[in-house]
Amino acid sequence: MKTSTLIVWILIPYFIFMNFIVQAQDAAIVPFTASESISFLIVQLPDQTKTDRINNFLVNSVLGEGFTIANFKDKLTQQSKKTEGLTALSYKININTPSVLSLIISTCWTGAHENCLESQYNFDLTTGYNFTLDQVITPSNWSDVEKLVCNDCRQRMLEAKAKAQKELGNSWYEKDWFDKSYESQWQEEYQKLQHCGIEVDRKFHLSPDGIGFYYSSMQFLPMVSRNYAPNPEYFYSWTVIKPFLMPSNPISNLVK
Repeated sequence: MKTSTLIVWILIPYFIFMNFIVQAQDAAIVPFTASESISFLIVQLPDQTKTDRINNFLVNSVLGEGFTIANFKDKLTQQSKKTEGLTALSYKININTPSVLSLIISTCWTGAHENCLESQYNFDLTTGYNFTLDQVITPSNWSDVEKLVCNDCRQRMLEAKAKAQKELGNSWYEKDWFDKSYESQWQEEYQKLQHCGIEVDRKFHLSPDGIGFYYSSMQFLPMVSRNYAPNPEYFYSWTVIKPFLMPSNPISNLVK
């Protein structure tokens, strides 16, 4: 075999391996800060099509009409000087692996009232698309996931009621208010949980250890008693949730 031919056969596997290394890497996160309260991000991947797909999705979903990849920096800088509209914007990266990018973006919009929201985004970096819970949980197993949340919510509601009774029962006024306001809604919500008649929110977030779902019970309580509503986030380890996952799904590389 000629030396030149031998060199080619040696280099071919090398270039294939190096190309795999370039492709299989975490997403590069480039932050953009308009002010102390407004910061956003740009995602960069080796593949420009996937990069554009993710960034366009985030800009359209989070910032909405009028914002584009080309103008969002200028528009966010202008918005940061105003006291109405978008007044707070931040993000948190939960997972960033060669296959999955999971993040939470928090926004506050201020007008007559302030409205704050957390949104979850989970991207399959092999395609650049945001994936949904229907691509993760086997449809026939979804009711079992809801039962998990239901049972845990029932326990949280019992604990929340005990805390409210203890802290609000120090005077006749508070006791009367508790009986007429908190207790009535507590009974209504708890009744749903007796037979797990609930619908868990389809948003979710990922972590290296598992997956978190959301169910808000007693969400219409007066502001003064919001502290006595159960935590709406229900987190389960991969060990617990693995039996309910689809055989082939975007997070298969995360599951332990």
